[in-house]
Amino acid sequence: MRSVRMWSRLQVIVAVVVWVRLRRAWPFVVTVAVVAAETVQYVAGLDGALWLHLPLGVMIVAGLVVLFIAVWRRPLRRRAHPPRARAQTVEEPKLEEAGDG
Repeated sequence: MRSVRMWSRLQVIVAVVVWVRLRRAWPFVVTVAVVAAETVQYVAGLDGALWLHLPLGVMIVAGLVVLFIAVWRRPLRRRAHPPRARAQTVEEPKLEEAGDG
């Protein structure tokens, strides 16, 4: 269980970084749901409730596979920031047309 907790913590940290840097909240929400499901599944296994422990474990693995495929098929990109006004430090020279005299 120790390695599962370590990987869960690492996944939460990466999801927070994705949320902050790429402004995408859905990986964080899904990660929190997976960590909660893993916790329930672990406790159900300790209590001997195999009717919950086994199906929940299968659903967790299937959900992680779907999440993995979703992230790798369609990479997360930064959301566009509103355009900033271009800073003009030096006045650009005006081009004269050839016909002007």
